[in-house]
Amino acid sequence: MIKKIFATLCAVCLCAVNFAAAFAADFAPESETLIKCDYITSQKAGNIFSVTDSIAFSQKVRNSVAEPVVARYTWTVTDETGRYSETYTSQAETFEAGETKQRTINIANPQKYGIYTINVTEENYKQSSPRNIYSDTYTEQFSVCISLSDNNIDQSFGANQTMVNINRPFCCDHSIAVPLMKKAGMKWHRESIMWQGVEPETKGVYIDLTQYKERLAAIKASGIKTVCVLAGHNSLYTDSLATNESIAAYARFCNYVATELNGYVDHYEIWNEWNSSNFNPTLYNNPAAYARVLKAGYTAIKSVDNNITVIGCNSAGIVTDWIEDVIDACYGETCMDAIGVHCYDYSFALGFPEQFFISEVEELKGMLDEKNLDIPVWLTETGFSTYDNSTHGFVYGCDKASQLNSMVMLMAVNKAYGFFDKVIQYCLYDLADETQIESGWGILNCWKRDYTEKPEAKLAPSSAKPAYLGLAAMNYFIGGNTEYVNMSNDKRCYAFEFYNNNLNKNVILAINGGFNNNVTKELNLDCQSIDIYDKYGNFVETLVSETGDYQIETSSEPKYIVGAFGGFDMTDPAITVSAAVDLSTSAVTITGKTKEACDLVSVMVVKGDEALTAYDPAKVKYVGQTASDSEGNFSVSYIADFVDGTYKIYANSEKA
Repeated sequence: MIKKIFATLCAVCLCAVNFAAAFAADFAPESETLIKCDYITSQKAGNIFSVTDSIAFSQKVRNSVAEPVVARYTWTVTDETGRYSETYTSQAETFEAGETKQRTINIANPQKYGIYTINVTEENYKQSSPRNIYSDTYTEQFSVCISLSDNNIDQSFGANQTMVNINRPFCCDHSIAVPLMKKAGMKWHRESIMWQGVEPETKGVYIDLTQYKERLAAIKASGIKTVCVLAGHNSLYTDSLATNESIAAYARFCNYVATELNGYVDHYEIWNEWNSSNFNPTLYNNPAAYARVLKAGYTAIKSVDNNITVIGCNSAGIVTDWIEDVIDACYGETCMDAIGVHCYDYSFALGFPEQFFISEVEELKGMLDEKNLDIPVWLTETGFSTYDNSTHGFVYGCDKASQLNSMVMLMAVNKAYGFFDKVIQYCLYDLADETQIESGWGILNCWKRDYTEKPEAKLAPSSAKPAYLGLAAMNYFIGGNTEYVNMSNDKRCYAFEFYNNNLNKNVILAINGGFNNNVTKELNLDCQSIDIYDKYGNFVETLVSETGDYQIETSSEPKYIVGAFGGFDMTDPAITVSAAVDLSTSAVTITGKTKEACDLVSVMVVKGDEALTAYDPAKVKYVGQTASDSEGNFSVSYIADFVDGTYKIYANSEKA
């Protein structure tokens, strides 16, 4: 049984910066700066690098006053925990009055996948008054992401987008967005084409779609497939699709779009969330009315090209009763080639409710089986928002780490159960204004700066949230060119096994539902070594076992186990162990649980990667015995000489 204790001793120090001898301690820095700096940029979209990239940033810097200024900068790079730190400090440099210079900063590639922050301090003074120091601070973000090949593309995965949005004045740049989608392993992109935007002023008169064709052609050429949603009421028809006239007008709109975009788009959805009052305030509870619209749209699109796929229902929620009513209202006629549903969780009290998700989809699949309907089901919207509305009395969404964990859990459950033919994340990009309720659904930050005047708009355009890096890692290990093999689960503790044809090895995704659900499980893998990788795809360690049995600590954070497995079984170990370190006292407390009550337990703590051998005070830092209680719980404590470094805990019991 092996455990690791990580402890970091941190000291806070104050550094006085004196880059001119004339600086005096009694002059505090001013709250503004004489040097004006443009945003930090790089050649990589979103400042997203691979471990093999050279990392370089550029920045325009200009003297904003009419006399010479002396300036210098300090960059400090930290990871998400604040533990990784590299500092880059420039020499003092003189800027003539109004002068602009191009600054280039090369930094060491961290060689580890993750999100990094550049903390910048600019200090400057007028050459004529060197004792008056001006200072400014700001931050920038970059990330290092696992590299995916075309073989890693997940053919069933995609994202909702705003690259071809007719009704909105803004569209992100598809030449940036598409490569970032592929870098995360995506194949699909979903877009809305609003009826009002295509037929805006006069009945039967449609706008030219040439500019949208050009974008869609570029997206298709890149290998990304598009689903277009044909939706939105049109004010030219005021009866909310309740009459034959308006339904016929909607069908003509569908026919026009399908005709104009034929060859660019071959998947369409008929309406979006008809069963929601947000999108259909008058007819949302009327599935029969939707069935008439669905039939009309289906017929109009199929008359253009019978090979086009038409997706129906597209319901808010996995609502089996409503979908069944739509199917019944079609009276056996073919009205759709696939069923679309949307699935979100807003409460997030227990994390993504995968058990409820499974039961909902099984109910839907059971209804289709009863009707002998062999029809694909697509999850065309799903996601986890990081929007925080706690000031209104509740939290709407989750933190960024939980967004990653939940999306990976959903994808793994879907692959294991074979529920949905396609899963399309809502959405690729955040909005810049984090006060908006729709702001936090993305896995990338907003695609442009200063989209609003809010400070949140200062994030690097298209920069990664943790979920982006996590989904890329997921698709590397269990996405494209992999085959689902097996699954073992105990309550909310899951081990999903896949065979990865790129690696020619088995991969297990170990992940638990809920929060703070850390447990230790024994995996019987029938192989002598396995490699462990973290949520971003970083190599963590190699474990060796002559018996092929491994004890793995699992949590709500994804963990990937790679090896040439001869078998796969997950059981509870005879002993589980964890450790806590009090940095103020150097006290180490080791707690655990035995399968049997009142069991005698021996514990040994060994420094670093030392093998378990006869007692050697230089290697063994603690040896002790205790007994578990009536519920199998035990605890031992000792005071460590040093808490920096890595340790292993060995534990065995009399009854194990």
